[in-house]
Amino acid sequence: LLLLFAARARRLAADPRAAAHAARAAERAGLGAALPLWRMAGLALMLALPIVALRLAAPGAPVSANGQTVAILDTEQGPYRVEVRVAPPTPRVGNLHVSVVLQTRDDLQPVGDAAVQLRALGPAPESLLLGPILAVPDAGLPNWYDLNLVLPQDGEWRFTLDILRGEDTTVVEFPVLVRSGGVNWGVVAVVIASLPLLVSAAWYVRQATGGRPTTRRDARRRRR
Repeated sequence: LLLLFAARARRLAADPRAAAHAARAAERAGLGAALPLWRMAGLALMLALPIVALRLAAPGAPVSANGQTVAILDTEQGPYRVEVRVAPPTPRVGNLHVSVVLQTRDDLQPVGDAAVQLRALGPAPESLLLGPILAVPDAGLPNWYDLNLVLPQDGEWRFTLDILRGEDTTVVEFPVLVRSGGVNWGVVAVVIASLPLLVSAAWYVRQATGGRPTTRRDARRRRR
């Protein structure tokens, strides 16, 4: 919307006759003087922000936040100390972000040259199998390996990590309890926070149009 308004502003600035025509068209439509373009851009931004926020809070939005993950497993397996962290803190049906932190078992040195992949087996009787999903090393934390997956079912899942380094493969298995989706409070909060913006936008449009009649019939009635 902002790009459209910017293009419209350039077109009107380059052609005064087009600007005059737009003003006359707005007057005939009962809108009075056309809204200043900067106000139109601000109004578009106010209306666009809730939509963007809802999109980011939607279940299908990707999750990636190492700083907000919590540890669900800290174990030693083979030559490694393995920590598994997830977000959201309570795994639920939908997106799950998984971070695997690898260190050497003996001296706790970061391990950044491994290949890590995850398989997830869902609860019976469906026993859905997801993966293997290859984790991506974090550029800022070389011994952190990140991946995202979508869990379609609640219940106890069996996660299996395969850690490949050179010719050696280390396998780590652990359960993850996945709860039902429930209420997405992030979406609820966004909707509530958006209401004042929408009300303000409606009030702003009404004030900008000066409460003028929207049809010629209304105009004739008021003149009488």
